[in-house]
Amino acid sequence: MLFDLIAPYTTVCLAGMCKNAGKTTALNALIGGARVRGVSLALTSIGRDGEREDLITGTYKPPIYVTGGSLFATARGLLSKCDVTGEILALTGIHTPLGEVAILRALSDGFVELAGPSMTEQIVALTDQLKGFGAQKVLIDGALFRRSLCAPEAAEGVILSTGGSYGPDMEKTERSGAEKL
Repeated sequence: MLFDLIAPYTTVCLAGMCKNAGKTTALNALIGGARVRGVSLALTSIGRDGEREDLITGTYKPPIYVTGGSLFATARGLLSKCDVTGEILALTGIHTPLGEVAILRALSDGFVELAGPSMTEQIVALTDQLKGFGAQKVLIDGALFRRSLCAPEAAEGVILSTGGSYGPDMEKTERSGAEKL
């Protein structure tokens, strides 16, 4: 169902209002939706995602699972943390603290960790490259407080995860999330 909501868009950014808001859970649901529908998918992140333990809070995080054929862009320093067999299609020239961002095609199913660019111009260029390698849909996993990278130049659609931790009143949480964008 979630995938059907983003069907009209080729680039979608996932943003979170707080830590543990459900961003990666939504991302995994979208990956599953693409798989069922046979949609060629590409993933990247404007932060770091897919690690099994939050580096700040030490709490469990859901891992990111991709299937063979999926494209993903991540910093070279995280390649050893990915258990997919991947083919490097390109080095982007975009550098992060975790190394240069590489574009890969997963040759097997498995888990990936993502870290990508942190500037809007870079995410736009990376998205164009991913589409050039055949991605029908690009999902950009956002980062806490970096909603600006979900700007119209970078993504046609945005999924905002607010999480129950934002407040006990879900209706108020939803209104607040809509007002902040």
